[in-house]
Amino acid sequence: MNKMEKSHYQSDADRFDRLYAQYDEAPFLYADVNDGILEERQKQSLFHKLGRKVLDFLKISTPTLEQERDAEMLPHVIAAYDAIENAHEAINVTRKNISKINSATTARLEALAEKEKEEKGRREAFDYTLSKASSAKTEMFRRQRAQEIVEREISSRLLTVDKLEEEALAGDSGVSVRSIPYGDDDVKVYDLRGFPYALLTTAIDFKVYKPSILEEGVAGIETARAVIKNPALWAQRRDEVEKSGSMRKIGPNVSLTDARGTTIHASYSDSGKLHNGRSGNSGGRVPLTYGFSKVTGDRIIGIYSNDGGTSNMEGDDMTHISDPATFMGRLDNLAPGAKYNEITMRRYSENGMPMLPDYIVAEDGIITEAMLKHAAYFGIPIVNIENKYYDYYKDPAAA
Repeated sequence: MNKMEKSHYQSDADRFDRLYAQYDEAPFLYADVNDGILEERQKQSLFHKLGRKVLDFLKISTPTLEQERDAEMLPHVIAAYDAIENAHEAINVTRKNISKINSATTARLEALAEKEKEEKGRREAFDYTLSKASSAKTEMFRRQRAQEIVEREISSRLLTVDKLEEEALAGDSGVSVRSIPYGDDDVKVYDLRGFPYALLTTAIDFKVYKPSILEEGVAGIETARAVIKNPALWAQRRDEVEKSGSMRKIGPNVSLTDARGTTIHASYSDSGKLHNGRSGNSGGRVPLTYGFSKVTGDRIIGIYSNDGGTSNMEGDDMTHISDPATFMGRLDNLAPGAKYNEITMRRYSENGMPMLPDYIVAEDGIITEAMLKHAAYFGIPIVNIENKYYDYYKDPAAA
């Protein structure tokens, strides 16, 4: 055996590498190419196979032996190639899955970040709202406290039926009491002749008799006329009025002759410097005036030293009373040129019940049919103020 023949022999590792490289370049060329050689190898005798073992051991090479050895090695190469390819494919699949997981994770993290951002925004909005609500609640409590002080102070001043009855029974020369028959009732009348008074009143027919609004079509004028004829309208609960459809706000471009509202527009007057504040200018007509002897809780909304120009639906607003001294100052001092002040009150209580009058106010003994009708309906007296007994009185004949 010469060196040339030995030089053709390849180790299994080198043969594997060579065949693997060739198969990797063109695997389709190896389809069934060595099947015949392998089948021939299976048919060889035992002696031939033993001889082959010896030749392999001695590393002897011939072209035929190399072909046979390549054919024997090729299945291992293909198996290894397939395994590596499968591994690569599995790796690629894994990479894709990891990429999908990473994408999903990224999306999830972005979604969580966005959710956290939104949640933070909601928390900040909630904190802001809570802060505003807390401030509003604090302001509401502060105003309610101021309102309570003002209402208590005004109530302590007001003329009451109990006080009149007490003074009349005691024989006070400034108060006398009498009765006027009306239908099946006797309406009690208290005549005030110099007895000091403080009144909280509202003129029922203000829109009817005020000279500047005598023309038809004035907002609320039909309501005023209806109440004068039928005092039961004043006593209706809020839900009854709302069902009637007349609870509507009057505005700059809305003038409703039959409108009703949630507000009582009242005035404060007394037997001193504010004696003209009961009803403003009546144009020579005798007004129908309700008087109130007390102001119940959460009733007063605002106090103005002149006409407040307030809405008929202001009764739904939070009280404007913020400082007792300031608002009581408005009560006790009319604005320059003003003939009366204004106190706006809630017409209805929290449960929808209307604020009812405690007496009817008359002047100088002029008591009308409407006054008697309303006094009898509500079961209240008439307080008649004889102006000539007070310091503010000016004799018209001497003018």
